[in-house]
Amino acid sequence: MKKQKTIEYNRRDISSDPNHLYSHVVGALGGTMKESFMELIDNSVDADASDIRLIIDSPNKNQKSKLARFIIVDNGYGMDGKQLDKSFTFAAANYHSNGDIGKFGAGGTAAFFKLARKKTVLTKTKIGELLVQCHEVQPEDPLNVYRLDPTPDHWEMFSEYCDNSGTVVILEDILDLERTRPHDIRNDMLKAIGETYHNRLSSKMKISVETSSNNVKEIHSNTPVEPRDPLHWGSPAVLEKRRETLSRTDEHGNQHTIIVRMVYLDLEKLKGRSSGAGKKQGIYFSRENRIISHSASCALWPNRHSILNPLRVEIEYPAALDSVFGTSAFKNRVKLPQTLVDQLGCIKNFRVEMDKKIRDKSKMTPESTQKINENTEDFFKTILRESPSELPKARGSGSKNNGGGGTPPIKNKGRNGKPGSGGKKSRLLPEYEIVPFGPVARNIPFSYDINEGSMKVSINETSDFVSKYYINASKEEQTLIRLFVITHVLALYESYDDSRYEKLEGFAYRTIELLGRFGNLFT
Repeated sequence: MKKQKTIEYNRRDISSDPNHLYSHVVGALGGTMKESFMELIDNSVDADASDIRLIIDSPNKNQKSKLARFIIVDNGYGMDGKQLDKSFTFAAANYHSNGDIGKFGAGGTAAFFKLARKKTVLTKTKIGELLVQCHEVQPEDPLNVYRLDPTPDHWEMFSEYCDNSGTVVILEDILDLERTRPHDIRNDMLKAIGETYHNRLSSKMKISVETSSNNVKEIHSNTPVEPRDPLHWGSPAVLEKRRETLSRTDEHGNQHTIIVRMVYLDLEKLKGRSSGAGKKQGIYFSRENRIISHSASCALWPNRHSILNPLRVEIEYPAALDSVFGTSAFKNRVKLPQTLVDQLGCIKNFRVEMDKKIRDKSKMTPESTQKINENTEDFFKTILRESPSELPKARGSGSKNNGGGGTPPIKNKGRNGKPGSGGKKSRLLPEYEIVPFGPVARNIPFSYDINEGSMKVSINETSDFVSKYYINASKEEQTLIRLFVITHVLALYESYDDSRYEKLEGFAYRTIELLGRFGNLFT
């Protein structure tokens, strides 16, 4: 009998290098500034806090361009020494009960590395002592974490913000963020927090955003966050709504409930509708009553179209279905398997039905469509021939034909009509379409959708203004409208990466709305 060869079993060490992990990896894994703040607020929510405060502190009242520190305060359970150490550890195995937002133990640490280089935590349980712990990230020592004996200043600060228990997180040595002005950060966070936690904000849990200066000695504003349901479920703006309840099995064979809410909105009745209302269409994924993905495009909503601006969907699921939904460790995106997409077919059916309902209102005829297509092509050919340098350089081969009166793809031509003589680089043109926005959007003649590498213009054929001054207008009148539109779009595209973009976008949409309202007076 042949002797069997023995295979040696040598276990290998594949553990990560902590210094490399914390100095290079953790910070790069974090999300945006807004998402980082949400991760820190999640910890306060899971601590059963009823009062959460985000304080944005600057060195002095007049120095608007610099941040001194961020402070996140809650009156929750607080932490003991063991829990405090784990809160400073990336991917720590913390216990979470049913209904908790946290699960992966990664978000809070990554959020700190995204926002600042120094973190100080003051925390106390009802029966425990005040604990103070710091983490100072240094190039040669990213793991510089140490415990301090509480000083009178620590006690004074904790007593000012918390009662018998709670946590104060102080972030200092702030990094270079997307926003640097305290007022801008405050306004952004009021909107983002209101939408993210709209299902949790109530008399039992309050969140406020404050701006201050001079080490929080001067409070300039203290604004409570108001819930902002992106679906406006209970408002008069809802023209049609549906609610579906589905069941799904997790990896352990347990059944869980998925709730789908779908709405068709009257955009005219929404406050702030002129500031990018179309960007709100799409899917909102809500996990444990906390929105983790806003206005998302995915397999359930594969493309964004101006005609679908009034449609929004929210999918609510529990943390137990994270593996099914493909929830990311930082709770900012999902990856749906095809079986789940098929199970959520009610969303596709709703979208198709509402799309047809809106398109049935179309005023376009084959003759007017052909006329506008020809005039639009001539318009863009003229711009490309006479002033190509005013157009941004295209990354691809040119603009796409989007149908419905859309801009045909045109290659860059020079003054002599030969392709390429106007410059080696092709130029980016806006995608252009004429679609009905629906009878509830008569006062919004145009809509813009600006993204990195693309511009899209949608003309609302439902608008009386558009019908008179564009669809049934002369070629010269149509040219004036196109000039107005393309200058808006190019100006917005040029400022897309600018910190002022949202304000410029709001101004542009407000101008469009006023044009439609005043223009309708003369139709």
